[in-house]
Amino acid sequence: FRFVKKVGSDLMDIRPEKRRAISFNMLTGSSCLAYGVGMGKTFCSIFTLGQNLDLGLCKRPVVIVPNSVYPQFLQEIKTLLPQYKVNGLFILRGIYTEEVKDIKDNTITIIAYSGLDTMGFKSQEVGLDLFQRVKEIVDQGEVEQQSEKKIAKQNEKIVEFLGLAQSGADVFFDEVGFDYLCVDEAHNFKN
Repeated sequence: FRFVKKVGSDLMDIRPEKRRAISFNMLTGSSCLAYGVGMGKTFCSIFTLGQNLDLGLCKRPVVIVPNSVYPQFLQEIKTLLPQYKVNGLFILRGIYTEEVKDIKDNTITIIAYSGLDTMGFKSQEVGLDLFQRVKEIVDQGEVEQQSEKKIAKQNEKIVEFLGLAQSGADVFFDEVGFDYLCVDEAHNFKN
């Protein structure tokens, strides 16, 4: 895949653990990185996103990040993948609500967690299918060890995250056509 080889005066090097993360995602179709602080999760997710775009496996990826890291993540995507236009839509309010309806193919969209408050699904079927997929990734085989109450609370968080319960949504995932989802700090939706 294509990425910037030099940032400032520093040469970029994709270290082995990042290569393994990208390879794992390409082999399985999804991944959940649990590297420690400073190990390069952000770069791994950006490189994986670039690989998927370059191979044509997605056309309209969306990256969802905590509000606090939105500016940094936005800048890192623009720096590492300058060949792609980046739609920085922050919290999807005001002009951004209209802008999201005109997302072009082969662009990267980044939204802060707060932007999810304005999003939902028009088709309950599409939303429930995505719910099941996200749930499988988040569960990672831990369901047997959890109480029914904990499972119900976790399901509620996933439903909230995906906007399945959004009655007043301004933007609908299934109309925008996002076909790749990257969530930074996804554990925020599990706990």
